[in-house]
Amino acid sequence: MQLPPLPDIFGNYILRGIDEVLAPLPVSWLPATPGWALVAVLLLALLAHRGWHLWRRWRRNRYRRVAARELQSIVSNTADPAAALGRIAALLKATALQAYPRPEVAPLTGQEWLQWLDGHAPAPVFRDTSRRHLQATLYRPGERIDNTDIELLAEDAARWIKTHREAAHA
Repeated sequence: MQLPPLPDIFGNYILRGIDEVLAPLPVSWLPATPGWALVAVLLLALLAHRGWHLWRRWRRNRYRRVAARELQSIVSNTADPAAALGRIAALLKATALQAYPRPEVAPLTGQEWLQWLDGHAPAPVFRDTSRRHLQATLYRPGERIDNTDIELLAEDAARWIKTHREAAHA
């Protein structure tokens, strides 16, 4: 069944002859001028440069991360505090040898060694008890030490490993 045609006067006569308004096209998010492209390229270059330096620093400080893990292993896995004391002293020397020239670090012992450690950190990091125990490892290897002193020495050693300044050539 077909409906009859509508008369010409059907609907609102005021709207006759008015065209429908078209919505504008969406605004593009792409830069409209070459200046923005230049800014984007410069920003990407800056980010790449910064990333390269951060990656190099991360690689250069690998020895610090390895030393910190080894220190944690020494503290958590050693039942004999005297053995832990010797291993911590050896770890400090090995870490210093990674960051500084061998002729500068290798001959240091005793008080000179402790002064050198403090001199290469932003501030002195070793407590008096830690100093006494570090010196005792060389001169009195069988000295009695308890777990609390080992934990304090490990804290001081961890602080030195984390904060010591690198050699100028590195």
